[in-house]
Amino acid sequence: MKILSIQGSGREVDEEGNSIPFEISDKVKIMSKYGDDVITPEARWYSNPSLFNTINDEIQKQKIGAIIGNSAGGYMAFYLSNFYKIPTLMLVPALASTSEAPRIQKMPQDFYDAPTFNKQMVLVGNRDLRKKGGVDFHLSMDFLQSKDFFKIGNKMYMEDGMSHGVPMDIFEKYFDKFYKMYLK
Repeated sequence: MKILSIQGSGREVDEEGNSIPFEISDKVKIMSKYGDDVITPEARWYSNPSLFNTINDEIQKQKIGAIIGNSAGGYMAFYLSNFYKIPTLMLVPALASTSEAPRIQKMPQDFYDAPTFNKQMVLVGNRDLRKKGGVDFHLSMDFLQSKDFFKIGNKMYMEDGMSHGVPMDIFEKYFDKFYKMYLK
C-alpha cells in the first residue's frame, strides 16, 4: 500500500533567509516498518502557492491507500480524505479557526464541500496552543464537531501534556492503532 505523508508548514528559511533543505521525518521510518511505500512530497507551504495541486497530483498518479497529515498537513489531509474517501490519520491538525493553513493554501470549493469521510483518526495534545507555536486544539475539536466528525464514527485521541510536537513513541502508538483500525 502507498501512504501519502503531508508535513506541516514548519520553517522554510533560516534567520539569514537561506532555504532550509526539506527533511524527511523519522516518522517515515516508522510507517515503512509496516512494509508500505511512503510518499513524502516536498511540503513548502509558504514558497509553493500550488502545493495543494502538487499533492493532489500525487494522489491522482499513485494509488494512495492512506494519508498521514501533520499540523498544516493535517488540514490538507482532512479535505483530501473526505474528497477521495481515503483513510487518514491527522496529527495535531491545523483545523482551528486561528490556524494559518487555510490562508496559506487554498483548495477548490468541491474539496471543502465534500462530506466527512468515516475512516479518519485525529491525535491532539491538550497543551497545543497557538500562543505556544502550535494550533488551538480546542478550536480544532470544535471544527471537527461542526463537520459531524464524531457522529459518523471517526476517532479522536488526546495526549495529556503533549503540545504541538508529536514524540516518536506517541506517533508510533497512534500510527499502529490507525493501521490496525483502518488499513489491515
